[in-house]
Amino acid sequence: MHVFELYDKIKSKLGMFIPGERSLRRLGSFIEGFLAGVGYQAGRQWEQARLTGREDLLKFNSWVAKELGFSNSTSGCENMILSKAHSDEDAFDLFFRLLDKFRKTQFPAE
Repeated sequence: MHVFELYDKIKSKLGMFIPGERSLRRLGSFIEGFLAGVGYQAGRQWEQARLTGREDLLKFNSWVAKELGFSNSTSGCENMILSKAHSDEDAFDLFFRLLDKFRKTQFPAE
């Protein structure tokens, strides 16, 4: 599964993956755990999932830096987005708006 597909699933069924309010911090922790192969307990159907697209995440990180006016992406897209949002919930929403825009510009055939 491509990491962007996982983000699509999370966005459509947030409570199944991340309980509570929309939170970019929680989303980031969830994805980091998935990438590391630890702490992921979202259900048996995911046990065999293999996540691809790490290179696309790196491209997204650099793209976010440019989009939000940062000189580099070393702080990571989560921190850059959080610095521009009024709250963690706003950052969550901004993350998905940026991800959608990135995908449309970088992968127009999707």
